[in-house]
This record gives sequence, structure tokens and C-alpha cells, in this order.
Amino acid sequence: EQLHSIRVLRAVLAQEAHTPHDLAVAALMHDCGKARYPLSVYGKSIAVAVEKLVPPFYRYANQMDPAQTVWARPFIVRAQHPVWSAEVLREAGASIGAVWLAEHHQEIVAMWMDHPQAGSLWRLQRADDTN
Repeated sequence: EQLHSIRVLRAVLAQEAHTPHDLAVAALMHDCGKARYPLSVYGKSIAVAVEKLVPPFYRYANQMDPAQTVWARPFIVRAQHPVWSAEVLREAGASIGAVWLAEHHQEIVAMWMDHPQAGSLWRLQRADDTN
């Protein structure tokens, strides 16, 4: 996860001459919520595959309690980590913009085209998807 976050930050910095501070913080910390329930590479891969191939099962599994349902934990972490990352950033005193970017980094950018952070969200997602 740490190497991924560093790669995302580097990709964001390489996209344009100027990178807003909020975007740089979000790029580095967007997945920190995954630390709440660390997963194996296998668990992460399964969650991504199931989300793409069997969306109804993915939605069912990610609604469970991660503390009580070990088998569903990869799905829950995949679905909930943006909110958990935002909580960590908020508690650490990060800016509202960085918190917002972390919280929304897996959402469809088109939903937020009128938001002032839409451009930064697009840059973050592009960097995240390629790393």
C-alpha cells in the first residue's frame, strides 16, 4: 500500500506543472483507511474481481460487519476504505479538500463535475488507476 501511494503521488505530480497541496496529500493518503483491516494481496484481488464479475454478491458482502465476518472483509475494505481514509485525514487535521478527495476517490467523476475539486478528483483517479 505504501509503495502504491508513493506511485500515485509521483503520477499526480508528473501530470501537470502545478499540483494543489490538497491533491498531493490525497494522492499519498487516499488508501490509508485500508490499514483498519489489512488484507493479503489475494484478498484484495478477489474483491476487485468479484466487484467486476458479480456485482450483486459484492454489494451484499460489503454490507456486513468486518469485525464479525472475516470472509467478507476484503469486500468491506474495498467498499469502505475511502470513508475510513477520510476519517483518518480529518482526525489528523488535513484540509477539507484533501479529506473530500480521499473520501470520493472511487466514485464516478461525472457525478461531481460541478464540484470545485472535480479536476483534482479526475487527476487522482487517473493516477490511482494507472498504479
